[in-house]
Amino acid sequence: MPPAGAGGQDDRISFDIPALPLTQAMDHFADLSGRSAVFPANLLAGRRSTPVQGMYAPEAALRLMLVGTGLSVETIRSGGITALMLREAPAAPAPLVPVEVDASALGGYEAVLQARVWKALCESGVIDGDRRSLLRFSVDPGGFLQHPRLLGSDGGRPEDRRLLEALRRVRLDTAPPPSLQQPVTLLILPEQAGGPSCSRKEASQ
Repeated sequence: MPPAGAGGQDDRISFDIPALPLTQAMDHFADLSGRSAVFPANLLAGRRSTPVQGMYAPEAALRLMLVGTGLSVETIRSGGITALMLREAPAAPAPLVPVEVDASALGGYEAVLQARVWKALCESGVIDGDRRSLLRFSVDPGGFLQHPRLLGSDGGRPEDRRLLEALRRVRLDTAPPPSLQQPVTLLILPEQAGGPSCSRKEASQ
């Protein structure tokens, strides 16, 4: 069963929205999804979206697009009508919102990056049944991941240290293209929440 608010398989559509001023990104979101959001007139000024590429339910795509903007989205349902409302994110860290990661639906460098990160985490054994991880890192000209961070954690727990060490070992075969929005933010889901699965081969290495 998909997590609440993330939508089911039948709700997913293809998104390809680059990092843009948030006003423009919201226009693209409305065109692609047929859904619009309600927000105060000045709320989007000076904010820039996170790129969204792949197959997502509209609400999940919007939440991913807002990562790093300081905004959150609330789904309001009343009388058979569903509305999306944008607002300032609370000062305290909000619970991570599961977002379906479908690397196979992405193209180009981003797809390779997601696949390499997932493979490294599987091989290191840091993926478990309950873990959600929101990662942020940069990719240097040599293809190495730099300054990996685990958002919402100081990295002090043993499992967090193993995760960060696994990220530092990732190297891509080519330098990142100038179009890659950095730092990169990536959400990893537990397998039962819709995330990719580690194969038996990866888990045993």
